[in-house]
Amino acid sequence: MLNIKPIPRKLLIHEATYEEFDTNSRYGETYLPAVTLKNIRINFERSLNRSSDTEAKNIKATMFYDVRNSSATGAFVFKEKSKLTFDGFEMQVRKINPVYSDTFHHYEVELI
Repeated sequence: MLNIKPIPRKLLIHEATYEEFDTNSRYGETYLPAVTLKNIRINFERSLNRSSDTEAKNIKATMFYDVRNSSATGAFVFKEKSKLTFDGFEMQVRKINPVYSDTFHHYEVELI
């Protein structure tokens, strides 16, 4: 049996606002009220794409949400197309990856 320790709090230094995508809305793309996520980690990966006539900056990030050390103000479920706002950057959830050892350990959420 593996016993993996939680992600240390000293690494979970970020806080962000999460707005869950409302799949039940009949009024286009809407979101549920914002929830504050605490003790998370966001790692950015920046890239610059150039073609002959355009230049585009792509911002990608991965958010780590630990089952034991991260917290949220209120109930929520990670869903694709939801919004996450961190340090002035508004990003969209692209993919949710639950990570397990023997039990559920943490989420790695891909953001674009």
